[in-house]
Amino acid sequence: KNKALEGEQRYKSMFNDNSSVMLLIDPDTGNIFDANKAACDFYGYDYEQLISMNINEINVTAYEEMGLEMKKALYGEKKHFYFIHKLADGSLRNVEVYSGNILHKGKPLLYSIIHDISERKKAQKEIQRLSKALDQSPTPVALTNLDGIFVYVNPSFCKLSEYSPEELIGKHTRMMRSGKQKKAFYKDLWDTIRSGNTWEGELVNKKKSGKFYLEEVSIAPVINEKGEMTNFVKVARDITEERQLRDELVEAKEKAEESDSLKSAFLANMSHEIRTPMNGILGFTDLLKEVNLPETKQRQYLDIIEKSGERMLNTVNNLIEISRIEAGQIGLVMTDFNINEECRELYLFFKSEVERKG
Repeated sequence: KNKALEGEQRYKSMFNDNSSVMLLIDPDTGNIFDANKAACDFYGYDYEQLISMNINEINVTAYEEMGLEMKKALYGEKKHFYFIHKLADGSLRNVEVYSGNILHKGKPLLYSIIHDISERKKAQKEIQRLSKALDQSPTPVALTNLDGIFVYVNPSFCKLSEYSPEELIGKHTRMMRSGKQKKAFYKDLWDTIRSGNTWEGELVNKKKSGKFYLEEVSIAPVINEKGEMTNFVKVARDITEERQLRDELVEAKEKAEESDSLKSAFLANMSHEIRTPMNGILGFTDLLKEVNLPETKQRQYLDIIEKSGERMLNTVNNLIEISRIEAGQIGLVMTDFNINEECRELYLFFKSEVERKG
């Protein structure tokens, strides 16, 4: 008798003092046979109210379905349940229930240990919402563990990298390295994020096909509610075409500047090419006006004037030819010429010019 009394007291102590919500239910009627203090606090009823109620007044599951679930628990067919319970103030809570049979003074009862998982459900819904948003996002996003192993990749990330989720998840991020960046570059990246900071920069990575692509990347640590670092999240943007376009624009700008410089040099040279024979024509024409000019000098000056005129005409023709070449109306023709003759004429021209000015 004393042992039975001690067992009863031990049961009462374990039941009443337990911080978990606990109920004893009659499986035949659904009446609440007993409830601990945690149950009274959770549901908002006092003890007498609670033990005078039926479980169907708390559980919103349909009566027939609830009867079937209690039978499964009674016969050990099922022990783990998810329900929605209604509190005294009318609010609803998502609960996780562990239930099984127990004999109390020879009568079979159902014990139920109840955990409020409303916040967990809310968090799961939020995770599902965020996961759906990430899956539909056009921005490539990946999640790794602290060792750099992929644990999540969204469809945009897979499209960019050309890998499937199955090919990435469980693999290290180094599988996508291009070899274009040095070890010191990656060391700086990992030192930054492992210290709790966000790393931002550009990465050259390699697709499944072997093609390189340039990403504008932000990698940040994920911190849980305890302040612990749990993961790293990478958000990327493919800037390969953007960078190629920028490089092409820079190259075009440099070529335009080079072209302007060449044009300036060309115009300066043409000015010289025109002024030189023009000076010869005007200068030696003026010399022909001198009185008693020897016939040999006259012929020499006339020859220089003729050569200068031919030189100027040739320069003008060359300018016309260049314009035609730029317009695609003429092709270049390679011809031989006597460089010695050209040099002799230039020598005679400038020698006579010096004598004229002297």
